[in-house]
Amino acid sequence: MRWMLAVLCAVALVAAACGDDEPDTSVADAAAAAEVERAAAAEAERAAAQAEAEAAQAAAEEAATKLAEAEASAAEASAEQQAEAQAALDAAQAEAEAAQAALDAARAEADAAAEEAAAAQEALAAAEGAIAHDFGVDIESKTIRVGLNTDLTGIFAPLITKITD
Repeated sequence: MRWMLAVLCAVALVAAACGDDEPDTSVADAAAAAEVERAAAAEAERAAAQAEAEAAQAAAEEAATKLAEAEASAAEASAEQQAEAQAALDAAQAEAEAAQAALDAARAEADAAAEEAAAAQEALAAAEGAIAHDFGVDIESKTIRVGLNTDLTGIFAPLITKITD
């Protein structure tokens, strides 16, 4: 009966030692969460810049339509209305040029936001890879190495002959 009690105590000690081998992941989780938030913010900024570029494109198309209408009315106008039509044509051309400049600026901003979003995604992937490596996960071979963060001192020291990565 005593030997059975001794075996149960040994099993309880082994079970207790094997229970919590998880490392403290709060810092790694916080870093990963920050990377995810930064990537999401960059993606939202890219989407906003894209929407602004589309609005500028629509404004440029509208200005081009007004320019075409002004050119058509200038061609049909009589001699008295020629000066007014020319002024309207000049104004429409200036508006079209301004809309084109705004479109170019919005496209440049959208491209910059897309590059920033891509950089944030790369940083997130690198952070996830580093976290996976720190916890003994080999992403390429899809294996999990056991024993990297395990405390093998104390009563379990005689059980271990060699530890390899």
